[in-house]
Amino acid sequence: MVAKQSIYGFSSGIAILIVMVLVLGAMVWGLWPKGKAFEQVTGWRLPWDKSSSETGPSSEDSSGDFVNLQERLQIEEWITKNKLNQYGDPADTLYEGGSPLMDETTGKTMTRYEYLFEKHLTRPWKK
Repeated sequence: MVAKQSIYGFSSGIAILIVMVLVLGAMVWGLWPKGKAFEQVTGWRLPWDKSSSETGPSSEDSSGDFVNLQERLQIEEWITKNKLNQYGDPADTLYEGGSPLMDETTGKTMTRYEYLFEKHLTRPWKK
């Protein structure tokens, strides 16, 4: 059976798909933490983004705004080796609101790496 075409040549399925993509885009736009770049939120660098340096944070900047690939790999290995959750806490840890990255009382958000650096000042993954 052939799907019926509208007068503009689109099937209703394509129109629904377009609307869903627009709604999803609006949700991402509305829920994105204000003032945070893609890399700060996700920890991933966009291939075309040349603004970040490959050297990583300086010794006085341990906020986690940028984490080089080597340190990211060290963190992931440390988490796996010690059977921790993605935030470096015991695997059975529960968080109010589902994540430790947002303080619901102040509305302040942080990246996963900012949380890891703040919680583990000694950077145990480097040992």
